[in-house]
Amino acid sequence: MDQKSVWKIRHRVHDKVSIECAARIMAVTHVPVPAQSGMKVPNIGTKRRIQALLAIGWKLDDLGQLAGVSGRQFSQYNTRTWVQYETWAKVRELYEELSGTPGSSRYGETRARNSGYLPPLAWEGHDIDHPQQSPIWMPATPDDELDEVLLDRIIHGKHSGKVHEPERTALLDYAIANGWTGTRVAEALNLKQDAGEQALVRRKAKLRKNAA
Repeated sequence: MDQKSVWKIRHRVHDKVSIECAARIMAVTHVPVPAQSGMKVPNIGTKRRIQALLAIGWKLDDLGQLAGVSGRQFSQYNTRTWVQYETWAKVRELYEELSGTPGSSRYGETRARNSGYLPPLAWEGHDIDHPQQSPIWMPATPDDELDEVLLDRIIHGKHSGKVHEPERTALLDYAIANGWTGTRVAEALNLKQDAGEQALVRRKAKLRKNAA
């Protein structure tokens, strides 16, 4: 449909609309789709993904090189209100590939965290593209200790509340050691299924990096 037609429906210039037309409009969500190729889409998810990668040590120059643009141009994606659909799709692809692997810049990581940037872990189980989504991030501190009793409850599906970092990490290590699926991890951590899969992938990547 052309924008003028949608505008007329939105502002009630038309009192009625066909069922087919209404169904198409109601099917539209905040998540960009391939049909928007060549068009501008909201930059919310792109900005959050870039900030999340910076928060785990990735540098803008490295991200830009992987995206096929300069670091300076890539940094602009973190400030704009709109980006091309192709840019959103490319950054999403990079995020899915890199969000489980820490970058090389510890200084950049510290600077990003001090700027309030949230790491990928903060977005697990949350819709990173939704404008009204604002996850509560509670990073682990040196004083945090693993609650063995709580961990046991989580493993056996007896906990339905928020899972903090020490227990979450221990649960993922237990899941990896015992061959759990992403679905089972998601159920234990109260996440969506795809978030459970991502949590496993990221933890395995971090363990491989630590081992190396």
